[in-house]
Amino acid sequence: IIFSSISQDELKKNIKKESTNLRELRANRIGSFITVVGIVVRVSEIRPFLQVASYACEECGNEVYQKVNSKVFLPLTECKSETCVRNKSIGKIFLNTRSSKFVNFQEIKIQEPPGDVPPGHVPRSINVFCFGNNVNKCTSGDIIILSGIFLPNVASGNNMSFKGRLIHDTYVECYNIVKTKGTSNKLKLGLTKDDEEVIARLGKERKSIYNMMANSIAPEIFGYEDVKKALLLLLVGGQNK
Repeated sequence: IIFSSISQDELKKNIKKESTNLRELRANRIGSFITVVGIVVRVSEIRPFLQVASYACEECGNEVYQKVNSKVFLPLTECKSETCVRNKSIGKIFLNTRSSKFVNFQEIKIQEPPGDVPPGHVPRSINVFCFGNNVNKCTSGDIIILSGIFLPNVASGNNMSFKGRLIHDTYVECYNIVKTKGTSNKLKLGLTKDDEEVIARLGKERKSIYNMMANSIAPEIFGYEDVKKALLLLLVGGQNK
């Protein structure tokens, strides 16, 4: 109802203005709802995620349910139904996968756009957990606007060191994904007419453009022209993906 009079393009622009840079995610944002813009660099396969575990008791024949709120859970070992509690019997239970509830789960990894990366820095990335209808909404190379909750990743295992762990990895539990137009290979460069004239002029100088571009990269490599030319060919060569 609120966005009924706003077009999709205007809505995406407003979301981008309110989005948070991946570099600005700190400990004070844990548990809060965030919106980030990023490039999808990895998409896992869709797998079933156990949401409600169902157990059948051999003693009383009743079903016991356990709600799962994390990726790791401790299965029940004793029946807690009213019949077993009243009879004070310890019934053995086993997991019944047919009556358990599963939802679709997919893990993706997003990276900050090239325009948000400071010069000389490595792009930041974060893992995203998608459930239910949010799976299979994007592929590698897509630019998405993602909304979710910024959470710490609880370590799994029986080792005693996990209980007193102080440093945690973080992830985003996805609630909505908006796919923008185009991919990372089709971003608008925003070239002006002066830039186009310079590119056209340099394109005509085919003999000197090779040496000019090689001398314009890697200023810390001095005196090794062959190495700089090899780096240039590695940057602009290869197969489009």
